[in-house]
Amino acid sequence: MSTARTVVAVSTQPQHAALLHMLVAEVGGYDVIQVASLPTAYSRVREVAPELVVVMLSIDDADACQLLSMLALDDRTSHIPVVSCTVDPDTGGVDAVLVGNAGGTSADVLVMEMH
Repeated sequence: MSTARTVVAVSTQPQHAALLHMLVAEVGGYDVIQVASLPTAYSRVREVAPELVVVMLSIDDADACQLLSMLALDDRTSHIPVVSCTVDPDTGGVDAVLVGNAGGTSADVLVMEMH
């Protein structure tokens, strides 16, 4: 059994999934479980109980916002740290990163651009 910590990475865009995998698995040394469907992401997070969830989302994506709300409201997931990366729908670049826990008790916004 692996001693690496587990991260669930949620992205519907292949280019973002590849970037997440590189940053989290190759650089961070985490076991990464990729989830390409927002509707199935919640059940995977509950099933896996990872140490971290990374979500690439478009600010106008209702499914991504619903996922974050469901994680925050569930006692089994609200303690899990979440990194939410807001993606510009026009350019596909990352505009801002929100780091906090699913329960929303603390968060820091890192404003950045990755195009």
